[in-house]
Amino acid sequence: MTRRRVDITVAALFLLFLAAPTLARLLGVREVAIENRELAAAPEPSATALLDPEFFEAFSRYFTDHLPLRARLVRLNSWIDYHWFEDSSSPSVLMGRDGWLFLADSVEVPCHAAPTLRHLLETASQLDGLLREAGIDFLFYLAPNKSAIYPEYLPERRNLSRRRRECITSRRVFRSALTERGAPWLLDLWAPLASARRDGLPVFSPLARHGNPDMAVVTARELVRRIRPQIWNEASIIRGEPRERLGELAYRFMQLAILEAYEEAAIDRPRVTVTAHSDAAPVSKEAARDGRRFTTRRAGAPVIRGTTVVFHDSFIGQVDRAMAPYFEEIVFLPWSGLRDHARVAELIGRADRVVIEKVEDEWYKVVRTFFDPGLQQAIRDELEAKARSKRGAEG
Repeated sequence: MTRRRVDITVAALFLLFLAAPTLARLLGVREVAIENRELAAAPEPSATALLDPEFFEAFSRYFTDHLPLRARLVRLNSWIDYHWFEDSSSPSVLMGRDGWLFLADSVEVPCHAAPTLRHLLETASQLDGLLREAGIDFLFYLAPNKSAIYPEYLPERRNLSRRRRECITSRRVFRSALTERGAPWLLDLWAPLASARRDGLPVFSPLARHGNPDMAVVTARELVRRIRPQIWNEASIIRGEPRERLGELAYRFMQLAILEAYEEAAIDRPRVTVTAHSDAAPVSKEAARDGRRFTTRRAGAPVIRGTTVVFHDSFIGQVDRAMAPYFEEIVFLPWSGLRDHARVAELIGRADRVVIEKVEDEWYKVVRTFFDPGLQQAIRDELEAKARSKRGAEG
């Protein structure tokens, strides 16, 4: 009798599990997007569509995306994987040691990129020559990712695929080869960030994708020291109280709301007032292409004179506000804005110096973007027009 009751209970729970989504839908429960994409739309039925296998594939995607309770079940699965099995439920995230998470692409992407180190050196050197001929200084840096600064927290090698092991090795070789070239336009951030980490500064957090505020401060310091080293002052670094935030990788890719601690760090120069202009806080994707601009008013405090233009991706983090107090005028244009060749050329044409930033696992995009014939021609035309205008003014 007891065995029969157990069987009936298990069967009832199983049937309830199967029926739960339908019951939830009848009660008005609707799903929302929990991934970084739109939910699949319902395919249009027709007599011909019912004979097309693609119709049923599209319907399957729609049904899966809109299944009631899907989001809750996905979160439950992620919670069990992370807390019970110490694993990641998302193919986009690698579960490292001691609870550390890493973006999978940050390990794999550079290994199958078509451009090579030689292409990167040629592209940057060509751009450096073009700008210096026009009297514009040029700097380029790759923002180190978490695996470069905290490699010991990556998954054990025996738990990695052969391809990922090869990628990690090739990344180390790439970094060494790039920094050993000693190119005049290259700013090496790997060594300063590794040193900051040894000094106890948490430049990355276990669940974060992007760097912490300390990473922004170290980056700003190295840029200022490279351009005008005598004006940097360590006393301008201020630190706030420890705070908490959602772990980005866990929340964005695994739908897990896990809080982690971090420390605020910023730059404050007593005799410098920074103004963020109207385009400094874009409210839409289109407006974001206009970037952010900061100017300074100073009461005798030295700054880097002229206009500095920075082309960057999301890994620049809080570097913009950390750099701003040391620059007379600094303009930040996100990588998406580089599609507007005229806008890019105009910014470069009025710049005294140009800085290009890209996260290290996407270095190949620098080659593909700045090797674009249309962008190169737009820059040349702008610089030639600037030179003609200058000659005319002098004549």
